[in-house]
Amino acid sequence: MVLTKIEELEEMAEELKKCKGSPNLKISGLKKKCVLEPHQLMAVEWMMLKEKQSQGGILADDMGLGKTLQIIALILKEREEEKKERKEKEEDENLSQSENGSESDFDDRPRLTLIVCPLSLMDQWVNEITKFVSSEHEERLSCYKYHGPNKIADSKTLQSNYCVVITTYATLRRDCSDLKSKSRLFHVNWKRIVLDEAHIVKNPETAGSAAVCALNAKYRWCVTGTPIQNKLLDLYSLYKFLQMPHFATEANWVEEIGQGTDLENQRLLYALLRATMLRRTKKELENVLALPRKTEKPISIVLDKDEQDLYWLIAEYVRPWGRINTNKGYSGILLKRLALAHPNLLITDGKGAINLTDVDDPSVINDKDPEESEESKADADKIRILENKWKYDGTKQSFIEQVLNWRSFDHKILQPCHEPSKLRKLHELLEHEVLCKNDKAIIVSQWTKMLDLIADSLEKRKIKYCVVSGPIKLDERRENCKKFNEPGSEIKVLLLQMNVGGAGLNLIGGNHLFIYDLHWNPQLMKQAFDRVYRMGQTKDVFIYKLITEIENSIEENILTTQEKKLQMFEEVMNFNEWIPGINRGLSDNVMVETMRLRDGEEYDKLLEYCRG
Repeated sequence: MVLTKIEELEEMAEELKKCKGSPNLKISGLKKKCVLEPHQLMAVEWMMLKEKQSQGGILADDMGLGKTLQIIALILKEREEEKKERKEKEEDENLSQSENGSESDFDDRPRLTLIVCPLSLMDQWVNEITKFVSSEHEERLSCYKYHGPNKIADSKTLQSNYCVVITTYATLRRDCSDLKSKSRLFHVNWKRIVLDEAHIVKNPETAGSAAVCALNAKYRWCVTGTPIQNKLLDLYSLYKFLQMPHFATEANWVEEIGQGTDLENQRLLYALLRATMLRRTKKELENVLALPRKTEKPISIVLDKDEQDLYWLIAEYVRPWGRINTNKGYSGILLKRLALAHPNLLITDGKGAINLTDVDDPSVINDKDPEESEESKADADKIRILENKWKYDGTKQSFIEQVLNWRSFDHKILQPCHEPSKLRKLHELLEHEVLCKNDKAIIVSQWTKMLDLIADSLEKRKIKYCVVSGPIKLDERRENCKKFNEPGSEIKVLLLQMNVGGAGLNLIGGNHLFIYDLHWNPQLMKQAFDRVYRMGQTKDVFIYKLITEIENSIEENILTTQEKKLQMFEEVMNFNEWIPGINRGLSDNVMVETMRLRDGEEYDKLLEYCRG
């Protein structure tokens, strides 16, 4: 039975090899100055064949290679082919609209394309269509943004007036929650549905995943440069949306793919990927696209003795928390991370809770849309469960007060004027690697409060900067990006919150990017890298990872976790090179460590640092 499935998939994959990206492939409707690169022509050809073969697939090109334009070109080309087919059918049957009052069976075909994306990308889709589609063809790609309180309520109006409807994951999730009164989007028979940043619904148990799967469509596309974020099971949610017949349930996926270490499981997995996924990387295309060089530089930072003492004091204090409950263990891990980033992050808001939101699930993009934060709210609740002891006068004692009273400790590094070793090193690099060359830099952190502390240090040095983070409105974010990208702008630094910077931002005005604090998910960090290293970048790009040099620290453990996830990602994504019996692909140790784990369960190992 498994062999039959494999043979079927391998036959599809073999047919797809014919797609070479012929320069003779013309896309009617694109502006004359919009010339598709060879890899983009090949993608359009590949997607058209996939729609003839089956229901769609996964466009997994590296970030910054023009996936949006490829989707636009697919829509244009397919409409052109449909028009040609209609004309030929009318001629063959000697039918015309004037004779029978209809356009034959073509009237019954679905024509609308639905784009689902984060809120921050809605306008970008509209702008890209305006930028690339010829004005004389705009009526063929007329867009409607389905978002906000005044949405069109009539599905017939959508179908008769528009070609492309753009909505958000949050809107779908909200409208799908009431099964009795689902929005009109669920009443439309779509020609195709495109999930942009499809990894957002990587968890099949969330309402967002259920919502996109409830839509009706002839063709379904997942567009993401990172189809795997943490583990192989991330792929299942994408194939669930694609309605692959062999993987209708998670149990089917686990049974058929297993842990990826059995040879037959691997044969099926790699056959599936070759038959359904298209992926090209910047490294493969760097010569064709004339991309500049990219250099990654790990920067090792030795903490001052009092900073090291504070870290180990906190580590010892939170060690028992893992025995209390898992949430307490999460909190202990977070506090150690904060201590390495900046001691002032440990200062509380006066209510006993650390005044931060640490979103360790990057599937959520913070777009100032409360519905977009379904999973982040749960994570925020976990990290805010901090133990508070009562003082003799009945007031709560903050975490840092508990620690400092537990053991005598010098308070000076907690003073607002104190700059820790990592921040001092950041400014040293800014001065000697960026500003003296008249270059620009992006500084990335997971936490808005950390960005505030960096901003204070920039102001002290009279360095002009702007900020793109969750609390800032979308319009202001766009304006800040525009200012930063302007060649003659006095803005030399952009402060970027990591979970906001993963989707849709183009920051090629800068060519230096600093990762101030490490994230468990290396793909989220890579998304930040690709804000600067992408098509259109003309300068060599430099990526700096600031890593504290403490043996057995939490950052050391994060790096180990990242390496395992990246190794698994590369092994899976190298599906075109897999040869049974020669290249086993997924090594047992990597798969046991990553594939079987649910989101967040890798923390169980890290909790040993709290349990002792």
